[in-house]
Amino acid sequence: GTAATAPYVKVLSAALEALHKHRGKISSADDVRVCMSHVENAVQRAIGRANARYEKGMVPLSTFISGGPFLGLLGTVWGVMVTFGALTEKASIAELAPGVSGALVATTAGLLLAIPASFAYNWALGRTRQMSTELDNFSSAVADQIENELLDELRASKRDATRERPLAAEAQDANPFLRGGSLSLAGTPPPSPDAPLRSRASSWE
Repeated sequence: GTAATAPYVKVLSAALEALHKHRGKISSADDVRVCMSHVENAVQRAIGRANARYEKGMVPLSTFISGGPFLGLLGTVWGVMVTFGALTEKASIAELAPGVSGALVATTAGLLLAIPASFAYNWALGRTRQMSTELDNFSSAVADQIENELLDELRASKRDATRERPLAAEAQDANPFLRGGSLSLAGTPPPSPDAPLRSRASSWE
């Protein structure tokens, strides 16, 4: 569902956003390392926010687990106090019953609150740890993919630059106007406009 995939989408978005800031600025392996450092930091922040949201839902369960038995204990102590208060007045069993009953009810209520919360907390804790592990694995795969693509682009740009240098040298050798000193028009006077075409051509030779 959308809720299940939302953390993965946010992690991927954080990685791509960090990568976008370095697009067009990578020309060496050091640039790749700097970019990947920023990508990994952005991914870790996204994972931290996701874990915080999961752990936030576990706070009430933890409160029920720790507070439920104490509420039951408080009710038990209160019921016992009522019972002993009745004993001082030489009360009958019927008069002692409400105090004992109240103590048992309070204990039962505390346990009914704490036991299900304990099961739910353990399930949520396991789910949170599983999700955190899956996010770590996903972020690692995303980082590896981004790094491989950056390195491939860097190698491709270096290969293109290596191919362009020989081509530029060949073009310079093939074009006499690009060769230094091989053909120079310096000092050659322009032909007269009235000279015949052949003589004008010979003057350029």
